[in-house]
Amino acid sequence: MERKEIRWSHFSWASVLPILVSVTLWWAPGASALTPSENVEYISSTLWTGIVDVDVVGEYAYCAFWNGLGIVDVSDPSQPILVSKLYLHGRAWGIDVDGVYAYLADDWAGLQVIAISSPENP
Repeated sequence: MERKEIRWSHFSWASVLPILVSVTLWWAPGASALTPSENVEYISSTLWTGIVDVDVVGEYAYCAFWNGLGIVDVSDPSQPILVSKLYLHGRAWGIDVDGVYAYLADDWAGLQVIAISSPENP
């Protein structure tokens, strides 16, 4: 019998992850505890998908997306407004805001330091 080599370049977690999550949720003891809590209330959302991290400072939510930075006005939580977005090369993994700078961790381009003194034009 001939052994086949697995080609990891053809392997995709995106195709396996939903199956793993489904099996884990089905098999998890106390799966009823995984249902939404009565204390959680959906308020609203803004469109621009793929968020991986967020840092809320004052009236703005600074969102790290797969392809950049999004700044959302959350002064009224029932109506978040996308103020601006900045496309970046690479893939963002996390964000931290300190003063007038947002620090975006990017796995391809490294640490991106973005001036945010004007949220409408980062």
